[in-house]
Amino acid sequence: MTALGPVRVRLASMVQGDADGHQSINLPKAAEAVAQLRRVAQVTGAEDVIHISSDYHRAAVAAGPLTTQWSIVVEAYGTAVTRAVPPEPKPTEQSADA
Repeated sequence: MTALGPVRVRLASMVQGDADGHQSINLPKAAEAVAQLRRVAQVTGAEDVIHISSDYHRAAVAAGPLTTQWSIVVEAYGTAVTRAVPPEPKPTEQSADA
């Protein structure tokens, strides 16, 4: 395998939740970030991604008596790789006598 370089994907969203804990939109997930990471690597010519890791960050941005607004960030990292092409054998020199 030949390393093509690092790849990184960042999914971010703002979520507003009410007092009952219901959230207004779908949250980004680590599995979605990893899937996007593989797609980005394939677009750049890679066949696979190795050494995958992901981070999930959630921070309260604003809070009120009935709602809370959250910032959600999911990041995935990895190394794009492709199969190494074996070098073609060089033609051997043959003498004119043979």
